[in-house]
Amino acid sequence: MGSTADILALAFASLAAAPVTELKVFASALAIGILLDATVVRALLMPALLGVLGEKTWWRPGRPGRSQGLRATTTNSL
Repeated sequence: MGSTADILALAFASLAAAPVTELKVFASALAIGILLDATVVRALLMPALLGVLGEKTWWRPGRPGRSQGLRATTTNSL
């Protein structure tokens, strides 16, 4: 898990100690969501999906055709 996720989770967990009930619920949900994202999604799910999909995940579009290419514009300044 990345240090950014740790810092954010700890910051929201510290807000969960506040006396306001709505803030406790909101901060707890955010802390749990950040930890789940950092552990389950980024550490387990994404590498598994990249392994299953293989070459389909790393695609690059072909070169643009003549009608889709970028056109250079020139301006005449005096």
